[in-house]
Amino acid sequence: MGECGTRFTAYAGTRALGFIEVDTSLARPERQARAAGLADIGNLHIDPSAQGKGLEHRLLAAAADWLRLCGADRLLAYERDGDKTAIDLLLGAGFRELTRTDRGWEHRPR
Repeated sequence: MGECGTRFTAYAGTRALGFIEVDTSLARPERQARAAGLADIGNLHIDPSAQGKGLEHRLLAAAADWLRLCGADRLLAYERDGDKTAIDLLLGAGFRELTRTDRGWEHRPR
């Protein structure tokens, strides 16, 4: 388990090259109604030394296989509007943009 759900990690020997975390608990009553079949990407991280090698696609495929076993047939992802690299990665993996949300604030951890 990762901090945002089930974690799949890609290794080269003992070195972690990247990981994806997926959350399948979206159907809990406190999250939202009628969310059965939904999951979301909690984290997707690729080590800078491993970028551009298709690792993100292999991690997404591994997560997709597992999610199918869980009964999830839709995977959501969220990115900042200005993060073209992350958005292009998701679009290139078959995601499509559904909506944009402007919350009027930005989270800035201390």
